[in-house]
Amino acid sequence: MSEQRRSDQAKYIRFFNEIGIDDVPLVGGKNASLGEMYQELTPKGVPVPNGFAITAEAYRFLLTENNLWPELHRLLDDLDPENSKDLQKNGALLRELVYEAKLPEALYQEMSSAYEKLIARVWIKCLFSRTKFSNCRRFAHRQFCWTTRYLFKCIRPGSLY
Repeated sequence: MSEQRRSDQAKYIRFFNEIGIDDVPLVGGKNASLGEMYQELTPKGVPVPNGFAITAEAYRFLLTENNLWPELHRLLDDLDPENSKDLQKNGALLRELVYEAKLPEALYQEMSSAYEKLIARVWIKCLFSRTKFSNCRRFAHRQFCWTTRYLFKCIRPGSLY
């Protein structure tokens, strides 16, 4: 990732306007593709919603802070990839370990901050588009209108996590 594209010093979060296809090792293939699409299509007038990716470093941080590495190694190091029953059993145990892990405070703070920035951008767009809500049935932007209405019914400050 180009350091010039980073808008802040977030360690575990990247907005789509900060990542591209070269960032697969940093954020994974799907997120890198979303970033590439955002960066390529937005300047051409195609409305692509911004979002953010949680980095691979954040995942490693979660594993480290929860001391999961020894158990992950115990379950994976001697695993026979040809034994589908063991793969299934160990896969379930691995998922449970990760799902039950406590989200580290530093990661939570970055996710919360990114979420608030993203919602603030949607809110600003909503304010500028307010007069369009009454015309949702007649115009092509009705999907944005309905999505925004849904977001504002469901999203409340502090609703992350």
